[in-house]
Amino acid sequence: MHVVVVQHGLKNSKPCKHCIEAMKNVGIAKVTYSTGFADDPFKTEKVKHIENEWVSSLEKSVENGTFLYRRRKRTNKQFSGTLASPDPSRVSDLSHDIT
Repeated sequence: MHVVVVQHGLKNSKPCKHCIEAMKNVGIAKVTYSTGFADDPFKTEKVKHIENEWVSSLEKSVENGTFLYRRRKRTNKQFSGTLASPDPSRVSDLSHDIT
């Protein structure tokens, strides 16, 4: 399976270390992501060769208990859950949705 990750405006979309681990766990072989560079906007790599120690700010805020999400306009509630890589045994086959 091959995944494509792109942010609006072609910002850098290289997967974080947790996303890389999740892709390895579910058997994704390649990922193409936007680089944020106009002269070379996309990069394709084999998931097993990607290295990235970056952790998203969302992940950091959930881990340290400071993540706030909007329930209703002007109302924030603190999130106390955890984020984890998906369990490969519970991931459905999405290959029919990929073109």
